Amino acid sequence: MKSFFTKKHGRQKQIEPKVGTVFFSSHQLKNYALNRKNSIRLFKILSLITVFSCSDVDSNDLNINNPKINQALEKRKAEYAKEILDNCHRDILAKAEIYVDSIISAEINFQLSDSIVFPEKPLKPGWPGPIIVPETIRAKPIFVRRLK
Repeated sequence: MKSFFTKKHGRQKQIEPKVGTVFFSSHQLKNYALNRKNSIRLFKILSLITVFSCSDVDSNDLNINNPKINQALEKRKAEYAKEILDNCHRDILAKAEIYVDSIISAEINFQLSDSIVFPEKPLKPGWPGPIIVPETIRAKPIFVRRLK
């Protein structure tokens, strides 16, 4: 039996050896073996990726003269032009609907106002000239106050 000294209580404790230590060590070996297998698999995958990425790629295939690339480019151009044209048509139709609605509304208002008869505006009389007040007319006070 092993013993050790604890600082907290100042006394010794007896520790018995564990029975499962052999199992524990074999369990560690299994984990080590699994980790090693995983690392080998990872190394193989990385080496395959490296080999295929470093392989010689023909640079002529990635040129605009390649018919597949040219065809895909033309297709995307046509789709983009169609999308822009559709947006333009939609905007024009929305503006035309607003314009037609306003024309119809103005026409209805004109026809309604045409059926209602308003009298003509009377003519303004001409200017008679300056008003002359004779001197004989004197202003009289409205309230007469008498002083005492």
